[in-house]
Amino acid sequence: MKTFMVVIPGTTSSVKHYIPLPDKAKLRGVTAVPNSTQTAGTSTVTVGKKGATNKLYQVNLGTTGPGAGVIGVPAKGAQVAAATKAELNEEFGPTNPLEVDIVLVVAGSVGIMITYDEYNVTINEA
Repeated sequence: MKTFMVVIPGTTSSVKHYIPLPDKAKLRGVTAVPNSTQTAGTSTVTVGKKGATNKLYQVNLGTTGPGAGVIGVPAKGAQVAAATKAELNEEFGPTNPLEVDIVLVVAGSVGIMITYDEYNVTINEA
């Protein structure tokens, strides 16, 4: 597994950003940390394929992890339950970027750590 970090500005409405992975790989996790206080249920970072029915991971910045909603406290993303096996095994890379949708209660920046499998191992459950 490999990880990399990006910092993206977020607003109080849904804003989509597109991030290419440096290698062809499968998305395996997302962690996010805000620089402004967020509240439960409405501050999210959702990651997946552009135009897909189901996204792959969602981070709830207001309720996930210790000190939820607090500036500088990382929140780990959960796999979206509706994501199918085929969606979870989607290959991303330099020409097929991740779609990152950020919605915040208080505008600010979000640090995002993306974990991906550069070996493209297939997930069999879902």
